[in-house]
Amino acid sequence: AEGGGFAGAFPGEAGGELDALRLTFRRKAYLAALDRLVTRLGEAVPSRVGDVPDSPELAGLLRRRAELGLDCSPGAPLLLDERGGPIPAEETERRLRFARLVRVSIEGNAGLCRGLLRTRYAGR
Repeated sequence: AEGGGFAGAFPGEAGGELDALRLTFRRKAYLAALDRLVTRLGEAVPSRVGDVPDSPELAGLLRRRAELGLDCSPGAPLLLDERGGPIPAEETERRLRFARLVRVSIEGNAGLCRGLLRTRYAGR
């Protein structure tokens, strides 16, 4: 609504802006991108960004990192959590399992939404 943000578009309805919610979704998108890249790499996951071969998955991960202000340099650790902290070796398996869960959840919700939209707007 003319640049007024969420609260300006829905006066009396909104309890504030959506910045915190957007940040949550960006962090989840980053975790999903991390899972896509790690899945592509298989067992041989390099420790640094610069050691990962170019791929659409790497480009997506770096785009999500940039959105969050995370280190995208070639020397940066590849495995960062959604807040930019390095994932310790003893936490790697658990954190990557969580990233996979987030990705599957996002993809499932997106598929459900696409189906609902197709049904609602069929023939339009």
